[in-house]
Amino acid sequence: ARTKSPKSSAPSDIAPELWERIKDHPCYSEEAHHYFARMHVAVAPACNIQCNYCNRKYDCANESRPGVVSEKLTPEQAFRKVLPCARAVLARQIDALLAGAAQETPQDEAQANYFSGRKPEDGRIIWTQTSRQIFNLIRAVTDPYPGAFVDVGPARLMVWWAETDSPATRGRTGAPGEVLSVAPLVVATGDGALELTKTEWRGGVAAELRVGQVV
Repeated sequence: ARTKSPKSSAPSDIAPELWERIKDHPCYSEEAHHYFARMHVAVAPACNIQCNYCNRKYDCANESRPGVVSEKLTPEQAFRKVLPCARAVLARQIDALLAGAAQETPQDEAQANYFSGRKPEDGRIIWTQTSRQIFNLIRAVTDPYPGAFVDVGPARLMVWWAETDSPATRGRTGAPGEVLSVAPLVVATGDGALELTKTEWRGGVAAELRVGQVV
């Protein structure tokens, strides 16, 4: 949520063009804390920014390291956690929107980029990718979204969750897509293995997986 923009000029050690990109972001500009609100939704096991602005005292009184949270959220949990905030933001702006008086910021087309609409086929797992890449796909499209999948004969195996580092995956390698274990279900990736912890068969008779099979 934004009230007004900071007015300060770029610090001497930051290029002006870079300052224009980060001055309104509270993770990179200390002054922006006074003008912009933010919500960190923990969907990753660790921080990939390391900005050192995080304060975890409202999450766990005994934990204050950046990027550390008390729990990981699935996309569905994160979505539901953000909904009340979305309602509050809309409630504050709804009168101005209906009256046509809402403040608008024109998009700078020179800074814009485009991405084609997502298709169901985009959820197909490519086993030659790394375990982390495959896990990120699974995490991104799991419930309540369409889900990641792999076709095994006429049936489709939906993968709703997986683990990159578990006792079943450590030290395991094989040809990408090779079933290394059935119980638990472990499949080889481009750089190791992934344990598929939540799956569902769709579109035909469930296939009987076997060790050594490539899916």
